[in-house]
Amino acid sequence: MDVLQSHTKALDAVNQILKESLPLDHAIPKVLQALCENIGWDVGAEWTLNPKTNRLHCLSLWRQPEIMCPEFERLTRQMTFETGVGLPGRVLSTAAPAWIKEVTKDTNFPRIVVANKEGLLCGFGFPVWKSSEVVGVLEFFSRTVWKPDPDLLKTMYSIGSQIGQFLQKDSRLQ
Repeated sequence: MDVLQSHTKALDAVNQILKESLPLDHAIPKVLQALCENIGWDVGAEWTLNPKTNRLHCLSLWRQPEIMCPEFERLTRQMTFETGVGLPGRVLSTAAPAWIKEVTKDTNFPRIVVANKEGLLCGFGFPVWKSSEVVGVLEFFSRTVWKPDPDLLKTMYSIGSQIGQFLQKDSRLQ
C-alpha cells in the first residue's frame, strides 16, 4: 500500500468510527488504533487539556500488540504537560502538527530516557479542536525513524478537526 492509500484508509477508518457515535471514551482509543494500524506507527496517545490547570494529561494510550514499552506507557499516563513542553505541549503552543524525527535527540522531550530505552525513536502529534480552541493532542511514536511527512501531517490536522466536531456533538462536553 502506498503512502497516499494509507492516509486515505486512515481517514476513512476515523470517519467510520466517529459515524458510529460511540461514547467519547470508547471512540478515541479506537481512533488511536485505527491510525496506528493504517499509517504504520507503534504507539498512540490521547492528551486532553484541563482548562483549570492549562495542562495536558493522557486519557488513553494504544500500542501495537507486539510492541512492549511498559515504562513509556506508565510515564506517559502519569505525566502532564504545560504549553510548550514535550511533544504534546509543543503542539498545544503552536496549534499545529509537529514532527520529531528523532525523539531521543530532542532536548524538549521529557520522556527521552525511557523512549530511548524502549526503542521509540520518532514521533509526531497534532491538535484536536473544539470550536476555535485546541482541547487536546493526539501523538504517535514509531520504532523507525521516519522523514517528516507533510502530507501525513495535513491529513492528521484534518482528522483533529473531525474529532473536534465529534466533541462538539458529545453531550457530556456541552
